[in-house]
Amino acid sequence: MDSLDNTATPVVCPECGNTLIDGAKFCEHCGYAFGSMTGTEPAAETVEVPEAEPVAEAVPATEEIPEAEPEKVKKTKKAKKGKKKVVLTVVLLLVFLLIVAPVGTYFGTYFLAVKNAKDGNFETAGKLLLVKPLTDMHDNILLIYVDAGTLKESGKLNEAALKFYSISSYENSLELAKECSKKYAEKLAKKDKFDEELDWGHQVSGYDIELGKQIELEARYRLAANELADYSDYSSNRIIALSSELESVYNQGYTDAYESYVESQAGVALYYALNGDYAKAAGIIDPIKDETSKTQSLYRQVADMIFREGVNNYYDGEFELAIAFFDMVPTYSNASSYKAVCNDLRLVPTSPEYAYYLKDAFEYYDVPDIGYVIFKDSKVADKFFYGEWKSGSYYYRLEQGKNGKGNTFYTNIPLIDFKENESFYYKENVFCAGTSYAAANRPCFTFYVSSYYEISIYCEKNGQTYYLYRQ
Repeated sequence: MDSLDNTATPVVCPECGNTLIDGAKFCEHCGYAFGSMTGTEPAAETVEVPEAEPVAEAVPATEEIPEAEPEKVKKTKKAKKGKKKVVLTVVLLLVFLLIVAPVGTYFGTYFLAVKNAKDGNFETAGKLLLVKPLTDMHDNILLIYVDAGTLKESGKLNEAALKFYSISSYENSLELAKECSKKYAEKLAKKDKFDEELDWGHQVSGYDIELGKQIELEARYRLAANELADYSDYSSNRIIALSSELESVYNQGYTDAYESYVESQAGVALYYALNGDYAKAAGIIDPIKDETSKTQSLYRQVADMIFREGVNNYYDGEFELAIAFFDMVPTYSNASSYKAVCNDLRLVPTSPEYAYYLKDAFEYYDVPDIGYVIFKDSKVADKFFYGEWKSGSYYYRLEQGKNGKGNTFYTNIPLIDFKENESFYYKENVFCAGTSYAAANRPCFTFYVSSYYEISIYCEKNGQTYYLYRQ
């Protein structure tokens, strides 16, 4: 091999433009192979360059120049560079697939879950939230919202309501909480679980005082109204407690309780009537007697009891007391007629117009036994018989009047034998003889009053009946 002169002229690589020592077999920069300067390949183009600075140590003339890299080596290096690019691309793709794509996919899924949740499709939203730990980090409230909605869709309304209340400021959670609360209360009511409905109202009050109170009032109403519907023992004061509860519910704003309340009041009236407090019973039931069919029914029971008390006092001749009872139920049955008769009869003993009152009393044809009742008071009986009575043949007669010595009595109907100093007394409708009222134990006549104008007399002495007419 020819040796190289230390003063060889530099050449330029035609491949990359690197400056080379003349006679170099390959480019140290790009690996381009040159032919021998004396060989068949043309010599590299020479260019003039500035004189090189002296070097500290010259290359020995005998040092061998490395042979040029073959084409295979060149291609191998290029292949390695290509592999590096492929590896980098694969790594970037894996990073994308493992990190960027999942995150992007997650957020796409997440926002789709949000949309479904807002549209009320809670079950779908729950299925879309696949990466819960990441979701918790991003928006834990959404998870609660979706869980609550899923509970709502599955019918667990009470659990759903409480979860919605826990995030009441999120989206429409408060509205959904109220909806679930109401529906759950209605569900309990339909199953007649009124105690549980009341407890539910207490729970809701911890989140929503107004709605909780409404649920409580409805439950209290249903408990009381349900008991009232089957109530029958009006002699028990339990009816008073029921009525008090219904009144409280109504006064607190639950207006649907009104009908049950007035019916309970009618029941209270019956309770007082059964226990003898007729005035209180009448005072309670009279204003509400026409409110419902039930109050009308209870009114009839109460009014009939009061009316019967009035009638009993009428037959006993206790006219003042009878009037007081008839005044309690003035529109029931013929209470007004009874009252008028009692009023007339009570005025007879003391009024100079006694005849008018007696006659007026007999005008009330719907009041029976007026003739029997007038004998309850001997003073009324005396007034009734005042005057002249004669039979149809005018043969038999009875006269009663008054003179300076007192009442006078005359009749030609046969009397029983009487003793000296005996007197006559009315004992109800029986005319008796005796030395005193207490000793008047010898019946003479039994009177029957048919009307103001007609009487009949049964004679104890001969067993005959005589009919006499007022003259």
